[in-house]
Order: sequence, then structure tokens, then C-alpha cells
Amino acid sequence: MYYFGKGTEQNYTKSFEYCQLTAQQGDSDAQFTLGIMYEKGKGTEQNYAEAYKYYKLAAKQGNSDAQVNLGILYQNGDGVEKNYAKAFEYIAAAAELGNATGQCNLGDLYYFGKGVEQSYIKSIEYYKLAAEQGDSDAQFSLGLMYEDGEGTEQNYTEAYKYYKLAAVQGHSGAQNNLELMQENGFGIKK
Repeated sequence: MYYFGKGTEQNYTKSFEYCQLTAQQGDSDAQFTLGIMYEKGKGTEQNYAEAYKYYKLAAKQGNSDAQVNLGILYQNGDGVEKNYAKAFEYIAAAAELGNATGQCNLGDLYYFGKGVEQSYIKSIEYYKLAAEQGDSDAQFSLGLMYEDGEGTEQNYTEAYKYYKLAAVQGHSGAQNNLELMQENGFGIKK
């Protein structure tokens, strides 16, 4: 309630206090929220080591959002040594649980070959899973891959479709690419 200001004034300090109490009782959502608060420095001092600790506790209970955030800590080297193999491990676990952000990030790891052998085919597979759940970053990435013919035949109609899905959600990169496609007549049936 206090974290989002639902039904009361937003207060990160109070939210932090209540989350600590609930997290100590083993609540994975509270542990995840504490991880965010430590990572972002909301209601407390920024502390990546504590963020890692609480994400890990929540992830052990199957909290897929915590698994994604743990993976991102490893990806960026925030509070832990940068380790793409570990990032892949946590993000893949979240993706397998159906977490759209995890699926999109897993698509990125496959696309760039970070922590896993590079594969445009696998990248498309995970981007599609996330895109079907409405993830605008995944939709944008699919648009790029279809436009450039990476891992698939070049297909301007598909690129246009995915850019449009992301653009409607306010994705600025997709809005820009959609505008360029419209100006040049790509992906539009005449």
C-alpha cells in the first residue's frame, strides 16, 4: 500500500519497515519488494548486497520477478561479479515460469550470445513468447529482427505488425521505426 500509494499517501520509509516485517516471515513478495527498495534506494540507502540477498530469498521460493532481477544484477555486475552464465540461469528459470520480462531478457541473451551460445532462432522463440503477453520491448525486438531478416526471412509486414503493437504501448523506438516504414511504404499493403 505505502509503496504504491494505494489508499494512502506514498511513503517508501513506511513501506520499507512493513516489508521488512513481512519478509522476515518468509513472504516472497515482500522479499522481492525489499530487493527493489535496496536496489533503487527507496525508503533506505541503496545497497546491492542487500538487494541480492532479498532477491535470492524470493527467487528460492519461485518468485519469477526476483529471478529476473537477480539475473539482471549478474548481467550488470551490480553488487555481484558480472557473470552472464549466472544471469542466463536465473533469467531462464523465470522465462520457463512464463515471466514475460524473463522471456524478453532471455531473448536478448540469445540474441547477443551472453551466457549462452548466440542463436537468433532461440531469440525469436523467446521474444515471441514475451510479445504474446504484451511485452513492448519483445515486440520491438521482433520488429527489428523481421525488418533485418535476422534468424528469419526478411518480412516487412511482420516487422510493421510488431512495431505497431509496441508503438501503441508507447515504445518510442517502435514509434520511430513505424513512422519510417510508413514514410517508405514498407510493410503496408497498397
